[in-house]
Amino acid sequence: TIVNVFYYARRFDEALEHHRRMVALGEPNDTLGGIGDRARLLEQGGRAAEAVGEYRAVLALDDDPRLRAGLACALALSGAADEARAELAALEQLSAERHVPPYALAGPLALLGDLDGAFARLEQANATHDRAMVYMRVNPRFDALRGDARFDALLARMKFPG
Repeated sequence: TIVNVFYYARRFDEALEHHRRMVALGEPNDTLGGIGDRARLLEQGGRAAEAVGEYRAVLALDDDPRLRAGLACALALSGAADEARAELAALEQLSAERHVPPYALAGPLALLGDLDGAFARLEQANATHDRAMVYMRVNPRFDALRGDARFDALLARMKFPG
């Protein structure tokens, strides 16, 4: 969607405006691609505390692990590192029962400054052909990883164009 184009271009205010317009045209769905998108836009757009509330609201409707990882990202960015780590620990436990995408876990790890952990999860995601890896190069959650030789090496192995 156009919302994602603006999100990955780090034009978060414009992404929020287009999201608002989409919602005005009809009810957003109550999941990752609906009101969960607003939380992600707020998270990266400098409104992490507000995003925490949005993520909690959508998680009451959809327990998708990617949303919980988003909550961990918002918590990390809002200064609640211990709560973010608790969410990550809960996701680790959940992974014993159901699939928790490693790519989703890499984001909060990167935002918490655990670069080794983030790279380990991205390597797992690459090895399992996680479809979200196509966003690795542009995902703002991974900005802390840019400039690290491991990031460039992973992109090269994935054969992303320069």
